[in-house]
Amino acid sequence: MNNNEIYNIIENTRDLKLPKINVEKVLKAEKDKRDLLHRGSVGIKNLGATCFMNSIFQSLFHIPSFRDLIYTLPPRGLTRLIQELFCKLERSKRAVVEPDERIFDYLGVILGEQEDVPEFIEKFISCILNEFEGTAYRDEIQNLFKGAYLFRNTCFKCNFVSSSELGFLSHKNLEDALRESLKEEYLTGENRYKCPNCNQNRECIRNTELKRLPPVLMIQLLRSQFDQASMKLKKKKNILNFPNDLTLNGVDYQLCSILIHIGKSVNRGHYFSYTFDFDSNHFKRFDDHKVFDIESENVKFKNAAKDAYMLIYLEKNSTTKRSKNPPMDIIDQVDQDNIRLLQEQAVKVESFSEFLNLMQSWKVTEFILKDCTFTDKSSLQNFINSFVKFNTSVETGGNEILCIHDQLDVNKSKNIIAVPHCLVPLLLQSGYTPATFTADDICQKCKVLSDQKLNDQRRLKFRELNRSEKRDVIIEKQWLNKWPNPSIALRCPHGLLNPRKEGWLNISREAFDFLMSFCDNSDKVCFYNDSAKCKECNPRVRLDKNTLNVFRILNDVNSPQLDSLATYILLPAQVLEDIQNYIKKILINFPFAYTYEGLLCEHNLLPFDLNDQYDWTCTHKFHVVEDYVVQKLRLEIANIISLQYENGKVIPSIGICNPCRLKRYSCFTNEFVIVQKRKSIGTKRRKNDASNKLRLQMSHFNTIKELKMEVMEQWNVPCFYQTLYNEGVELPDDDSLTLQQAGIIPNSVLTLSIFEESSEFDYIV
Repeated sequence: MNNNEIYNIIENTRDLKLPKINVEKVLKAEKDKRDLLHRGSVGIKNLGATCFMNSIFQSLFHIPSFRDLIYTLPPRGLTRLIQELFCKLERSKRAVVEPDERIFDYLGVILGEQEDVPEFIEKFISCILNEFEGTAYRDEIQNLFKGAYLFRNTCFKCNFVSSSELGFLSHKNLEDALRESLKEEYLTGENRYKCPNCNQNRECIRNTELKRLPPVLMIQLLRSQFDQASMKLKKKKNILNFPNDLTLNGVDYQLCSILIHIGKSVNRGHYFSYTFDFDSNHFKRFDDHKVFDIESENVKFKNAAKDAYMLIYLEKNSTTKRSKNPPMDIIDQVDQDNIRLLQEQAVKVESFSEFLNLMQSWKVTEFILKDCTFTDKSSLQNFINSFVKFNTSVETGGNEILCIHDQLDVNKSKNIIAVPHCLVPLLLQSGYTPATFTADDICQKCKVLSDQKLNDQRRLKFRELNRSEKRDVIIEKQWLNKWPNPSIALRCPHGLLNPRKEGWLNISREAFDFLMSFCDNSDKVCFYNDSAKCKECNPRVRLDKNTLNVFRILNDVNSPQLDSLATYILLPAQVLEDIQNYIKKILINFPFAYTYEGLLCEHNLLPFDLNDQYDWTCTHKFHVVEDYVVQKLRLEIANIISLQYENGKVIPSIGICNPCRLKRYSCFTNEFVIVQKRKSIGTKRRKNDASNKLRLQMSHFNTIKELKMEVMEQWNVPCFYQTLYNEGVELPDDDSLTLQQAGIIPNSVLTLSIFEESSEFDYIV
């Protein structure tokens, strides 16, 4: 992160409002709220496109006669699970309950796939009926929903009567639609009816009779129409008004539930319901886990006139009050869950209180951000505010700090807030749901683009400010790539100008102030051309020139040319570091002894081969140093450093342990594997042509297929056109093979051969 982003996060965290909280008051308010929770105000969790099913279950639960009937049925299969669900909706203190997933198995519901509401209701009732085949319970269930709705076709010739269905849609209100569907219709001319008795087309009269109406009347509104142009079903949104009270054949009904479908397509969208709650005596909107009260007498249902998919009416003289209780064992289960809920709420509140107390005493600085977790500022503040207002089940919203790759976006640092790692468990135990991130979750793709844009702007600004003729401020040339601020590289261990430092650059004071605006101001040190050099470090500069040469050699031993070394030994990395610190006068006394501890394997052999490039670049425990360098080091620093070279071990005399060596580098994580294109015949390739070489960050458990997918993403070469070679040997044609199984190690150079299609193949095919 750059300094502006760090500053934003620090300021956001300091601005976080952390009020005091009374644990006892919050727990009491939470208990009172649960006790006052109306029965029937519990939502149902959406487990994946199950909104259609949740709307139906809420509608059926709020039909008192059906709920009582379910409670009286013997607990069998699906019926038992519905009894448990209804008991949760009736007695649970939770705001949201989750249906048992076995319900989906009984009804053949596939999570993520939406079903048609009327078809699901028919399937649900049929499944309940099948569980009570041959019993009196089956008739009770049927009598609740079944009615005689007859369409009659009477032949003029033989008076034969047959039945058929007729839908309605294009009327402005439900009464007109029903009246029109029951109206007599004469079928003549081309519309003549083929009589099954005469077996000829005859003129007939068609009328509809409502022979018997059920206590629960479900009316489906036809909302789909076949479009000839697109050859698809399209949703129709004709406005259809419907009354709260309806009379049919002398039977008085009241509106009980409206199932709403929101969406442009008939095959997808979202369902919710407006359902009448007889306990509170008003309508409520049930939208999965959300429940809203609608207490107005003249109910205005939003979207109902054009998006209503099904209407449920209840006969007025039927039972509207609960008279049956769920089975006792189910009641005990729900009551036990209510006790657990109160215990969970107590843990939440206590964790939240502890989180607030620790956050108030925590001071965020730039240096501890690496030990922090990041989250969305507005979400956390809303969560805290709601908790203090006794609402421990508030929805804290989504994350406003994600990039298009669903990772942490540092460009949105003004929305990011920091929380210490150790406090995150307390925050999550308090019920905080938005995602949390660490510095490792920063989107590198977005960061590269952001840094590139920001650095370009900074360079232009720096050049503009550095046009001054007076350039008396000293900075280190490579500060941007190596140092946290422009002057820290010039300091000696005593905080003054280092007399041994080289590579200075003179800039203007204005340009220096601009660079320091991106750094921590508390560490601001400015060196001028006439700055006094550190007198403490000056004697060290007078060290023998050969000693300094040795030091420079030791400081650059990361890539030795082994072929040019006559004799070489292993020098432990700690020894080199202590030598450097001694020359810098950080150490007063230098330790005289050193060992090979940590360099040899359990078999007292070397677990690496110095002739293998990967081996001497992968370890940080030792340095390869020429024999004469060690001799000179021992002599030039006045023999104060005793390396005991005579008793040391020369590399050629120590054997290589191949089993340990293979074990060490066969398991790797996030190391580079190099892929280069095979050179075509007759083409010239520039040395180190970057366009023909890829450095892919892989791990030993990645498969060959994943490697090919990375190549395809970078070079747009389909996987089936790729052939890879490792040291001249073609990799097996098995995409499930891992890199470890294929013998690929870090820094392996793989050759890619690309199959090129030719027009000649067209003739062969």
